[in-house]
Amino acid sequence: MHDFCPSDSCTYAGQQHEHATTWPLDPLRPCTLLSCLNGTVISNDVSDSCRPPPPDSAGCTASTVPYRCCPVYDCVHVTCQYNDTTYGEGQEWLDDTTFPCKKFNCTRAGVNTVQDYGRECRPQPDGSCTGTRLPGTCCKQWLCPHCEVGGQQYPHGSTWWEDEKRHCTQMHCNSGVLELLEQHTDCPPVPNGCTPLYRNNECCHYQYTCPECRYDPYGNPIKSLDNFLRRKRRSVARRRRQRLAQARVGK
Repeated sequence: MHDFCPSDSCTYAGQQHEHATTWPLDPLRPCTLLSCLNGTVISNDVSDSCRPPPPDSAGCTASTVPYRCCPVYDCVHVTCQYNDTTYGEGQEWLDDTTFPCKKFNCTRAGVNTVQDYGRECRPQPDGSCTGTRLPGTCCKQWLCPHCEVGGQQYPHGSTWWEDEKRHCTQMHCNSGVLELLEQHTDCPPVPNGCTPLYRNNECCHYQYTCPECRYDPYGNPIKSLDNFLRRKRRSVARRRRQRLAQARVGK
């Protein structure tokens, strides 16, 4: 029978590791290696074995590679020129410090537009409108002449009906000048003593009523069920009176 030395396993972060096994603390960047030795976890930093940065690393870019400990150095020197100013790779700048409308950065392909704030600007509505810009903003705020009717102000470009209940006359404000867009003046007349009837916001009435009858806009009488029933009741009552009178005469 041979004697042997027992070896204990290790438990780390809830996982069991056998004696004499090694594993990385972070698999994506294995700079720290952990080992199990007779039930004890031992840590070993291997980043000291990485190559040092290049001698002239001022313009170099260090990047990490997944599953590798040591960084990779990119020492290609890239510069960009904009308005007599030199920018290094990765640098960002604005086209104007007071009224910035574009943001750029320097890439290996040259000057790249990161963002164009001018695309969000509203164009000048009209030649009579004046625009102002606040420091730190790109877009102009437009001020256009308004129209005033009956003490109420309407902004440039707005459209409204003179009477919201009856859509007969539609107005438009163009740089402070009132313009007539639509007007209905061909509604049929309503006889004196009659009441026009309207539908929704239509300008002209669709019919009108008089004390005894109802007419359409062109004066044609509209048959009323109430009037028909009233006349029928009168006719029935008249015939009944006639029959009663004849019965009395026969007696």
